[in-house]
Amino acid sequence: MNKTMRRMADRARERVLASRLDAMGRENDKLRAEVKLVRQQLDHERNEEEELRDTLRESIHSKPVKVKRRPGPIRLLLVGGGAYIFGTRAGREQYDRMVAWARTQRDRLRSSAEDVGDVVGAAADDALTSVERSGHAVSRSA
Repeated sequence: MNKTMRRMADRARERVLASRLDAMGRENDKLRAEVKLVRQQLDHERNEEEELRDTLRESIHSKPVKVKRRPGPIRLLLVGGGAYIFGTRAGREQYDRMVAWARTQRDRLRSSAEDVGDVVGAAADDALTSVERSGHAVSRSA
């Protein structure tokens, strides 16, 4: 009976080991497929990188670099002189007119702000007066 039990136990162990071996074989095949895919992707990326480097090398060596010229002192003198001449042609009278217009605009804004302040102050005084008439004690502070 011991022999029979040992044989059965050995067969069971063999089946378990065989199933483990099959599972490992399947897992190994999956890993091989993944490694193959990763290698293909890596090769593709390397090729793209090499093409990019070649393109950069070609573009650097094929196109000359243009340097922008700065305007020279003669050009600056001509432009500045022209602006001065056209500015003085307007004359002092035009300058005085512009200054007078700016002052009138400033004065108009000040007077409109004062008018708004007067209206708000009058409304506040009316409100205080009506509150005092109704019998509520309100202390006024100046």
